[in-house]
Amino acid sequence: MNMGSEHLNQLQSLVSIQSVFPQELAIADDLYRILTTLGFSVERVFTAPNRPNLVATFGSSQSYLGFYGHMDTVPPAPDYSRDPFTVEVDGDIARGLGVCDMKGGISCILQAAAWATTEGLPVKVILGVDEENISQGANDLIRSGKLSDVGFLIVAESGQVTDFSQPISVCLGRKGRIVFEIEVSGMAAHAAEHHKGVNAIEKAAELCLALRELPLPTHPKLGASALVIQGIRSEASAFSVPDHCTITCSLLTCPGMTSEAFMQLVTHTAARIGVQVVVRVKERATPYGEAFEIDQNHPFYQSLYLSTLAPLHVVPMFTPSVADENFFAHSLGIPVLSIGPIGSGDHTKDEWVRLSSLAKVVDVYKRAIALYATNQ
Repeated sequence: MNMGSEHLNQLQSLVSIQSVFPQELAIADDLYRILTTLGFSVERVFTAPNRPNLVATFGSSQSYLGFYGHMDTVPPAPDYSRDPFTVEVDGDIARGLGVCDMKGGISCILQAAAWATTEGLPVKVILGVDEENISQGANDLIRSGKLSDVGFLIVAESGQVTDFSQPISVCLGRKGRIVFEIEVSGMAAHAAEHHKGVNAIEKAAELCLALRELPLPTHPKLGASALVIQGIRSEASAFSVPDHCTITCSLLTCPGMTSEAFMQLVTHTAARIGVQVVVRVKERATPYGEAFEIDQNHPFYQSLYLSTLAPLHVVPMFTPSVADENFFAHSLGIPVLSIGPIGSGDHTKDEWVRLSSLAKVVDVYKRAIALYATNQ
C-alpha cells in the first residue's frame, strides 16, 4: 500500500515547518488553521507566549476519544548532509527531521480527524510542545483541565521500534525516569584527627555499593528497573573531614516502582549499613515521568484489539523511553495507548518512516473513532 500524494504532501508540509523546541509557534499556527478549517473548535493552552499547545474538539460527547501528538523536534543532527526540513522519498521510505518523531504521526491524526468530521463522529485532537525537552506542554495541558472529558487517549508516537516487520507500532507501556538526590551526612573533624569525624564521602561510597544490590522490580516486558549513579559531589572546607556528600542518580522505573517506594528503599538500605541520608526527588520545572502500562482488560482496548489490531497480526510492545504518555497516564488517570507508524533513527540524520505504515495507521485511527462512538 502506497501513501497517496495528498498524504505525502501533508507530511512534507509539516516537516518543512521548523519546530525545534522551543520554536513551535509556526507549526502550531499552521495546525490551528488546518483544524479550524476542518470544523474543530480549537483552544490554545500557552506554555509560554509563543508556545501554544492546542486542544481541538469536534462534536459533542461526555467522553471523547483523544489523539495526541507533540509538535516539537530535536535540533538537526550535526552530520546531516542535506536539508533536514525536506522529505526525501526512496520507494516506501521517507526521510527527514521529525518524519518518525513525530510529524508522521501528526499527519495521521489530521487525516483521521478530517474523516471524523465527514462522518459526524466526535473526537478530540491534542497537540503539545516541549516533549523533546521536559514535557512542559503536556503538564500545562493537564493543569488546564481541558482534557478532563477525554476517556481514552491514543498517542501517535512510534516508540523505539525493534520489529520492522510489523505493519504499525503499538506500545502498551513505558519505563519511567526519575532523578534523585541523596544527601549523605557525616561529621566534621580536623583532618589531622580524622578518626574523630565521619567522612561523608566514604559513607557515600559505601552506600553506592549497597545501591547496586537493591531489589528493584522486574516487568515481564520492560525488564528490570535500573539505577544509574550520575554524580557525587562533596568538598571539605579547609583541612577538614567532609561532613556532607550528595549522590545524584537516575532511576529507570517499571510499573510498580514509584518514587515514594524507591526513596523508602534507599532510606532503609542506608540505615541498615549505618549511613545517615535524606532522599529527595531532584527539583525541575516539571514532574518526572513515572512508568505506566495500559490495562489490557479495558473494554475499549479489548474491542480495538480484537476488531482491528489482531487482524493486522500486530504484536504490541513496551518501550524503555519516557515520553509525554507517562504524564497523561498518571495525571489524567486514563488509558493511554501509543499507535504509530513503523520508523526509526529518531534524533539522527537517518530518521525514517515507512509510508505504507502511515496509511495503515490512518485506517486504524478511523476504525478506533467509529468503534469508540458506538460504545458511548
